[in-house]
Amino acid sequence: MVKVGEFSRKSGLSVDTVRYYEKLGLLKPDRSRSRVKNYSEADLEQVKIIIALKKFNLSLQDIQKMFELDRRYDDKNITEAEKLDVITELKFILDKAY
Repeated sequence: MVKVGEFSRKSGLSVDTVRYYEKLGLLKPDRSRSRVKNYSEADLEQVKIIIALKKFNLSLQDIQKMFELDRRYDDKNITEAEKLDVITELKFILDKAY
């Protein structure tokens, strides 16, 4: 677990970009009892995914939507029909970027 400055250095993103990604919900660092944000290796992997998706001309809003759809797909209460809807939405986002 590292603080924002160290995370910025490790990820190659500016501190402002890290904070912006948090605001969008793309990153969700843990907070200590004193409310200090701590970033994990999982957060670093998330940044790598974001950077890769941006290389495919996906907007941050599209990436945000994809992460939301991924969480919805993993929901244990989702039906097969709803999973198909998620896949269809993901395909639409990817087709739009392509």
